[in-house]
Amino acid sequence: MGERLHLSPRTVSTHLHQLFPKLGITSRAALRDALAELERHTPDDNATVKP
Repeated sequence: MGERLHLSPRTVSTHLHQLFPKLGITSRAALRDALAELERHTPDDNATVKP
């Protein structure tokens, strides 16, 4: 994503590491796991039945 936005790896890293303490996360792997867990608990809009 950073590449698409023309952000340097250093910029992305800086922003992630500023965000980690706010989320109680210590690494990119932990962020990946937290996002996967969130995705598992978020309803899928495509799974809803429309009348």
